[in-house]
Amino acid sequence: MVLLQTHKLTIYKKAISDGTVYQFIVDTDNHWVDSKGNQKRKISSKDFERAIEIYYLAASLSYNRNGYFLDLIGLDFNKTAGYTTSSSDSSAPYESKGYLEWENFRIDNYANKNDNIFTFYINGAYPYTFGMLTKEYFAALPHDNQKIKNIHLQSGTPISYSNDSGEYSIDQSGTSWSRIYGSGGLGEFTQDVWFAGAYYVSSFTSANLIFQLNNTYMETAGKDLLNHSNGSTNKNGTNESRIKTVSITYGSGTADTYFELFKSKQNDFLASVPSTKMSEAASLFRGSGLVLEKVVQVSQSNYIAYTPNPYVLDGTTVRANDYLGNMAQFIYQWNSKESYTIRAAISGLINWYQLSLINLPSSGDFQLSATPYGVFSGYYEQVSNENLYGGLPRKYNDYKNQVKQTLETFTVPYYNYSSSDVTVENITIDKAALKSALEKYGANARNPLQFSIKFGETFTSNYQNLLNRMQQVINDISDGLLQMTAIPRLGTTPSASVWFNKQSSPLGFSYWSPDYNGVGTWLEADTTLQSLRNGDSYIEAVPGTNAHNSFITFLSSMVSAVKVMGANWDSNAKKYTVSTLASNSSSSTANGTPSKNKFDDDARIAAAFDDKTLQAMGLTINGTSTGSYDENSITQTNMSPGNRYGLLAIGLLNKLFANDVFDQTKFAEYVTNPSKLVYSATAPTSYQQLYIGHDIFKQRKSSDFSKWVGVYAGEGTAQALYETTVLDSDYSYVPRSESGLNNITYSLVNPNYIARTGTQGTNYRDFGWKN
Repeated sequence: MVLLQTHKLTIYKKAISDGTVYQFIVDTDNHWVDSKGNQKRKISSKDFERAIEIYYLAASLSYNRNGYFLDLIGLDFNKTAGYTTSSSDSSAPYESKGYLEWENFRIDNYANKNDNIFTFYINGAYPYTFGMLTKEYFAALPHDNQKIKNIHLQSGTPISYSNDSGEYSIDQSGTSWSRIYGSGGLGEFTQDVWFAGAYYVSSFTSANLIFQLNNTYMETAGKDLLNHSNGSTNKNGTNESRIKTVSITYGSGTADTYFELFKSKQNDFLASVPSTKMSEAASLFRGSGLVLEKVVQVSQSNYIAYTPNPYVLDGTTVRANDYLGNMAQFIYQWNSKESYTIRAAISGLINWYQLSLINLPSSGDFQLSATPYGVFSGYYEQVSNENLYGGLPRKYNDYKNQVKQTLETFTVPYYNYSSSDVTVENITIDKAALKSALEKYGANARNPLQFSIKFGETFTSNYQNLLNRMQQVINDISDGLLQMTAIPRLGTTPSASVWFNKQSSPLGFSYWSPDYNGVGTWLEADTTLQSLRNGDSYIEAVPGTNAHNSFITFLSSMVSAVKVMGANWDSNAKKYTVSTLASNSSSSTANGTPSKNKFDDDARIAAAFDDKTLQAMGLTINGTSTGSYDENSITQTNMSPGNRYGLLAIGLLNKLFANDVFDQTKFAEYVTNPSKLVYSATAPTSYQQLYIGHDIFKQRKSSDFSKWVGVYAGEGTAQALYETTVLDSDYSYVPRSESGLNNITYSLVNPNYIARTGTQGTNYRDFGWKN
């Protein structure tokens, strides 16, 4: 049996790794129902196709913040949702101008003719496709619901928009939202929305949200849900029945308010207990509605990252981002020593553990990496064990073992890119160095640089206290040359799309992480690029989102690796090869000491890729040299961390060449002259200065960069460790307290509920009611 299961798993892994066509059998016995539970029509493959099409349209209009998911997947839109006018046609009638003309796209012409089978096509094999398609972003939509039919750009559309040669943009103020599915204010939302899951929303008011059991679903698709093994409603001797009605009371207020509502039985479900109420919750509800969990990974989190858009391209003119004030130059000169010093100082001169105790007094957890907890198994644990630095410029215990809220001097490695070489310099970071760097960008007592952070979430009282203390400590370490303000989004104005996409804050940017948990897909989210139309051509390497983008850091790593490792281009194999491990002249190979190179001077690399750390991450160190080296050689004995890092960097580079993303001739120019990597201008005056590395891409290949970054991370722990190390090397985020990292998390559930798959407010599918 074990061998059979292993064989099936192998087949499954190969299928999702190699497949470009996904076919799903649709349960057409299930029906859509309205907010009264009345059946409307059967589920159809067209519902899934229409959902993909609408998602694609929203992305084209820059309305959907997560539109780049389709680029990550590599959606083949024409095969999945497109059409031709006849079977003999080879081209789509809505692409006569060289781009998808939404004005000419007919929403009633479906690629999926069979209601029972939905077929999804991607342009190239991609192992994360299946996992991403199961997320709520791609949930089916009832294709013949009138408000779904209204979502188009043909004559009569309720959507106000502009179209500049294929560059679409929505005008939200001019859009007739009342005619669009899922819109409407309180009391209006449920009027025309249909449901196909375990529960439907019967009421949505300013005070509560009422879910009713969907009997249609339970009699078809959900008939075996209570007990997965046999469908029985008896589990461990306890009879269960399905919960008929679930009411969530929220209103306005903080997490503390919601807890009080639960205590007074005005709310029968609360996802989590605020940290200040944990002791009280334990005494009141243990055994009767309290679920105790260990460290948990949140499905969505937020963190403060630096914007990639200090300057923006306005036609052919480069101008400063309207919302950055006096911070544009600092953020633009990303790899200058002064900019690097400021970012490292914010992360390393402040004791984020002590500050986090204000928000999370039970744990003091704070972010140890630019990746959220849990997306890379074991990574946070190795940082806390001090085998890794993670995204911190100093060891974890430097924070944990100090009681002061500010810390003393530390050193960090800094890469110098000259016209002929790459060198690693260890620079000292202290209060004086921070002030000197800030003064370089014009900061003085009368005109401090504005560390303004815009938030989209609701603050607890503890978190507000944390922000207040952050303001004071940032002022202290800079002697007033850096001034922090926190700006929350109030109500619904501006819209979420404008708030997150357009109004990046001068230094920090708080944003919701993508709702998936693979390290590869997270790395993609931080390296997403796009090709921007520029007349008859395209500008490459344009950041695809308004959150931080690590493209230049990855490019610098790969250029440095070819230089440091002495790699040679093999024109026949079309890849860089390494035949001899590079070494510093001062290194020794006597007594089994591995030969070292310049990367070994980087303490972060030396820690991440030594034998101890790799073994702790589950890798086995064995084997000897075969005369040539690549990323598969890094587990050989007697290899220095720097050489392992370099081989892994070249492995990613070769994958980009193999998939026709980079132009090798242009890349070689950066190897010859690494100073091309530096943002040397005081302020950019052209897109060439704005988007460093743009010339390396083949035309319209920018969006493929993040895809192959993600795929490479998925190939193994070593590859994921390399990419996460690169991501963490430029201190691109503020390591504040992260509420999803509690050592102890209490979740409150109505004591009559039996919860099996989770305790989040919308996860009712597998909840039973004790009889």
